[in-house]
Amino acid sequence: MASVPCYDTFDLHYAQHVAASASRPLERRTLLELAGPLQGRDVIDLACGSGDFGRHLLLHGARSALGVDLSAAMIEQARQLSAQGGDAMQFLHGDATRLDLPARFDIAVAVWLFNHADTLQELERMYRAAASVLKPGGRLLGIVTHPAFRLANGDFSRYGARIVRQQARNDHHLVEVEFAGAAVARVTDHQWRADQHEQAAARAGLPGLQWRVPAPTAAECRGRPPGFWDEYRDNNALVVLHARREG
Repeated sequence: MASVPCYDTFDLHYAQHVAASASRPLERRTLLELAGPLQGRDVIDLACGSGDFGRHLLLHGARSALGVDLSAAMIEQARQLSAQGGDAMQFLHGDATRLDLPARFDIAVAVWLFNHADTLQELERMYRAAASVLKPGGRLLGIVTHPAFRLANGDFSRYGARIVRQQARNDHHLVEVEFAGAAVARVTDHQWRADQHEQAAARAGLPGLQWRVPAPTAAECRGRPPGFWDEYRDNNALVVLHARREG
């Protein structure tokens, strides 16, 4: 059974990878739109890394944000970023898929969490972990490898990460990702079909999983060369998913 990988060797260059990503502002904006009204809402950011997405919701009006990550180095970096920025985000070092926390959160962010599941059973367990910390009616917001992405149609390298390999397995694909920045970093993700995500989420108490591909604004299009966003629209390597906990 897989667990979320530890990024201790990745943390020193993580901010560089984020800064090099043309996609990240679109991802932040899409999650913010799907989060709904934030005033009085409590957020948990599962596998939070540097806390980027949870912090974004906090700075846009959430009452609180708690980030959880398996990597002690990433948690330390996240704490430093919050201290430097003066925000009130809190952090917990631990496995985001094996938490013993009350179901008190209005929003659970799970960016690049579910793509670490290497079996369908593990995928469902991850969705159950996310559901377990949500209040009834709470929202799950996640980002995963787009089920329809095909390396033969483009490697996504314009947007901050390059897909270097896509390999078929019995029931899903392995996708090897190389991140941009001053230092090269690679991770291997598991690309599951849309129906596999939807069924795992429904069994975990998160029915009606929906999908949204981030889209550039007119201003973002004007700020780039003609055709820059074409591959992003037609063969995106990522997609935002969202659902609500039953009850």
